[in-house]
Amino acid sequence: MPETISSDYFYGDESEEFVFFKIPRQLITNPKFKHVSTDAKLLYGMLLDCMSLPRTAGMMMPGVSVSIILWTRYAGI
Repeated sequence: MPETISSDYFYGDESEEFVFFKIPRQLITNPKFKHVSTDAKLLYGMLLDCMSLPRTAGMMMPGVSVSIILWTRYAGI
């Protein structure tokens, strides 16, 4: 039998304690991406998250592409 998880509601800024991956809505709603697995869509969200790191650190330069090295332990593969 599955274990039941019991937790309280979140109040105020408590929800900000969690980190979320952003997945473009088009990957979910557009029939063109219906054949793409949920795992692939989640991995894409993880890669987008990695792309935000240089931007938030002020390390991106206009016109310069960014390469991402994703370790399998981060991706849970």
